[in-house]
Amino acid sequence: MFIIVPEGHGSLLGDKACERLGLVRRVYSINSSEPKSVKEIVDLYPDIFKGFGVLPFTYKIKLKEGAQPMVHAPRRVPAALKDKLKEEIERMEALEVIRKVEEPTEWVNSMVCIKKPTGALRVCMDPKDLNANIQREHYQIPTREEITSEMAGAKFFSKLDASQGFWQLKLHEDSTKYCTFNTPFGRYCFLRMPFGISSAPEIFHRTMEYMIEGIEGVRVYMDDIILWGSTLQQHNERLVKVLERVKRYGLKLNRTKCQFGMGDITFLGDKLTAEGIEPDKEKLRAILEMPRPEDKKGVLRILGMVNFIGKFIPSLAAKTVHLRQLLHNSCEFRWNKELENEWQQLKKTLTTEPVLVYFDPKRKTKVSTDASKAGIGAVLLQAYGDHWRPVAYASRAMTETESLYAQ
Repeated sequence: MFIIVPEGHGSLLGDKACERLGLVRRVYSINSSEPKSVKEIVDLYPDIFKGFGVLPFTYKIKLKEGAQPMVHAPRRVPAALKDKLKEEIERMEALEVIRKVEEPTEWVNSMVCIKKPTGALRVCMDPKDLNANIQREHYQIPTREEITSEMAGAKFFSKLDASQGFWQLKLHEDSTKYCTFNTPFGRYCFLRMPFGISSAPEIFHRTMEYMIEGIEGVRVYMDDIILWGSTLQQHNERLVKVLERVKRYGLKLNRTKCQFGMGDITFLGDKLTAEGIEPDKEKLRAILEMPRPEDKKGVLRILGMVNFIGKFIPSLAAKTVHLRQLLHNSCEFRWNKELENEWQQLKKTLTTEPVLVYFDPKRKTKVSTDASKAGIGAVLLQAYGDHWRPVAYASRAMTETESLYAQ
């Protein structure tokens, strides 16, 4: 019990006496009730995984001057898909993604019906003519190399996936008429930003960047948010900030596609780990299991997949000399022993290349180059103590003039 007395009276007991008598106890640390684990943090935000999101932004489509409206006839839909299509259209209408259109419209696009692996249908429109007349804002979307170049020292990762991302962004009322499409059940128009619009990726990416602006260790790539930390505590602090922003703006996430507090994560085709960047194992498996090409198109497919992970392969141009020669117009396709050896050696190389380190602007950096009659190659290196470790490899084939000069 405490008795409060008027001012001007001295205290009977000082702080030391109160402490010795047990009346006052000094506390130098507080056991925080804040969650320490990633799961506890995520469990604090159950609502961001429920329902359908509506962001507080609106996108207005701007058309080029003199744009000519186009009306496309409805496309045929197989009878076996009509019931599922009707169900999906009714679901989209209930979510207020689309609405029925009864009045005449100058723009009418065709409908595209895609069957998902789950058996459900995805309803899109084919805005080919509309895209040709949209004024793009040309907002720059970063490359995977630009994003990973900020991850030096990262050891913990989280990836957040926006549920049906584009549909969470509202269309301006004037723009809905441009996004009218034909179905076997009449015309509908999109009230949310539809898939297929040429400006959609950059507009949604810009919106996502605005939402996470100012948070360190976080980047977005269209409908994906990735964050990282050099320690679990740093990662968790950033995760809380991101989830708070997600909640504030009303963004909804797809829980099944989100990953939280991982030691490694696959992002834009690369495997990101505490040690560095590795090629995605699924992409490697796809290349290793590819059958021997039977024509020039098959060779193009092989080289396209290999070039995607080319930054992991030193002297790639020199290792694909015979494969590239097959693509010359004057060269007849004929698979021989040299090609088979090169193909098998290339597949072996894909399984043994080193892990690349994250680019760190604070470290010493150098570029090492080399050239032969087959190609020009370079490797970006950074210093780690007494050793230089690779950040990325690059190579290309020699032109005829360069090849003659090299010889």
